Amino acid sequence: MPTALTTIHALADTIVGWQGPGGGIDPNTCVFHHTTPLLKPSAYGQDTPWLVRALYAAYDATGEARYRESADRYSVHFIATMYANAPTFAIGDAVDPCFSGYRTH
Repeated sequence: MPTALTTIHALADTIVGWQGPGGGIDPNTCVFHHTTPLLKPSAYGQDTPWLVRALYAAYDATGEARYRESADRYSVHFIATMYANAPTFAIGDAVDPCFSGYRTH
């Protein structure tokens, strides 16, 4: 049976592997993340804050710097590309977790 740290590493390594060169999720490596013409950019990126939280938690648990570095890149990308016409979602539900994690780590 895998240990908790083994599971944390496996999940965090997967999330790091999904990251594209621009800092966001690469739909070519993450089968769960794909574009659709029916969604606004804010809805398209709503999974990113959860990945950021997971990577910062993995960094806190393991001390693995690449998890923090990846979370920082996801955060900066997400904040920089947030859809400006959805301020309630952007500030309350999405940007704050990314910014808070980035600021404290």
